[in-house]
Amino acid sequence: VQRDRSFEATALGPYILAWMDWCEVAGLSPKTLDQYERDTARAALLFPRSTPADFTPADIVRVAKSFKPGGRRERMAAATRSKCASPLAA
Repeated sequence: VQRDRSFEATALGPYILAWMDWCEVAGLSPKTLDQYERDTARAALLFPRSTPADFTPADIVRVAKSFKPGGRRERMAAATRSKCASPLAA
């Protein structure tokens, strides 16, 4: 579980928490839930005043580029998974 909970105080925080609940109900594994929370928390901390409606394609690229090149596809899975749509896909 994400140890640094500061993302919860951002505008995106409540959306992430609600989404994590939805993903848990959808049957994602605890390991996947943990990683998705960490990855989306990064977006919240990069854009602390942004809600899902505020994100632009350029913002998503900035989040993607904040991950190491070799892990970007895996880390960005949280934003593209169809079984449990991300709050950033809104």
